[in-house]
Order: sequence, then structure tokens, then C-alpha cells
Amino acid sequence: MSVTITAYERVEPVDPALWPRTGAEVDAAYEAGCVRVGADRVFAQSYRGLPDLLGGADRIDGGWVKTEGLSLRVGDFSASGWTGFRRALGATEYGGEIDRLGDYLDAYRTRPFFELVYFSDQEGCIGREACTDLALDFATRRRAVQPLLRGDSPFDWHEQTYGRLAAGFALAAGTGMVVFA
Repeated sequence: MSVTITAYERVEPVDPALWPRTGAEVDAAYEAGCVRVGADRVFAQSYRGLPDLLGGADRIDGGWVKTEGLSLRVGDFSASGWTGFRRALGATEYGGEIDRLGDYLDAYRTRPFFELVYFSDQEGCIGREACTDLALDFATRRRAVQPLLRGDSPFDWHEQTYGRLAAGFALAAGTGMVVFA
């Protein structure tokens, strides 16, 4: 399995009456710059900024948005590579395994990179408000996570990944979203 991460500069809601329903309509929607949106409710901190695009919190399970402006393909990652990066980032910021974050949500919810570390491994969307927080985290925490970013392979890969994610979240901050598919 793999994950493709794409950042979008601006996204606007699409009227639910216009959401594609057939295969041909889905293909046409993608060609017109629309993107399917969804998020797991477990990761509520990460999807902040998506419900308003989809007509309220009840729509978070799926919908469509129109993308505008720039898009940035942050990267294509193997499942193990992506999980390894998230685990290393989580260990650096939280001092332990990310698998345990769910047990201590209230204690960690406001910590750096929470929206990315406590997120679905390979699918979903990070909303515009969460992208703003993550852009700030990536811009201000580089020095703090430098031990993660230095050294021999795979850490040089981690540094490149950090830079690509920083650019993606900066692009999406405030008006866009980042899609994991």
C-alpha cells in the first residue's frame, strides 16, 4: 500500500445537489478540478475547517469541493515509509509511540504536529484550520526536530519529507486542504 499526499491552495464548496453520482460524472468532476473530501471522525482535530465546506459536521463522511489556485503533490510514500516518518516525528515531539496518543488526547491535543501525528495512516483530508496550525508547526519546530532530520538514510529522506510537508501545509493554510489518498 502507499499514500499520495496533495496540498490544495484554495477549496470551495460544491452544492450537494451537484455532487457526482455515476462513474462518468466522477471522472468529469475530477477533470473540472473537484476533489472528493472525507475524514474519519476519530481525528476531529485534523479535519477542522472541512465541515464548513460540506454543509456542517454531518457531512464530514464525504462530499466534493472545487479546488482553485495552486496544488502541490507533496509526495507518494510507501505505507511503511510514511508510518516511519510519523512515528519518528511523534517520538520526537511526544517522547513515545504514537499508537498511545489516543489514550491521552486531552494532554496532547494542543502539542505541535498533533493533527498530523494523530491522523489516519493513509487516507482522509486535513482541513484548512488544521493546515494553518501545521504550517506554523513546520515553520517553527524544525530546530526542535532536527535530530530526526539529520544523519544517514533514512533520515535524509525524513529531512526531504519534512520540507515537502512544510511547503504543502504552508500552501493550504487558511484556505485549502491536504488530501491523503
